[in-house]
Amino acid sequence: MLQAKGSFNLENVSHVKEWMKMAYGSAVRNSDKNDLRKMIAKNPAYKGLLFPMKAVQGGYIPDYESRYLTEDIPVFSWCTRGLQK
Repeated sequence: MLQAKGSFNLENVSHVKEWMKMAYGSAVRNSDKNDLRKMIAKNPAYKGLLFPMKAVQGGYIPDYESRYLTEDIPVFSWCTRGLQK
């Protein structure tokens, strides 16, 4: 992306931890503010979110046709890959 577009001004881009603190404020406990995994795992906004599954005989299997897997992850991966190049 840098080769195609020249350069990026990343001056206003913050780390995801800083964004989480800003976006969720008091929902992010002080003890968790330096641990991104804890910030996500203990955040009430994410409580109850589960991986998309579908019922099959005898249980459940991942729903590989869910929007999460067909759109969200590929788009995020594409953007991340583009930024790292």
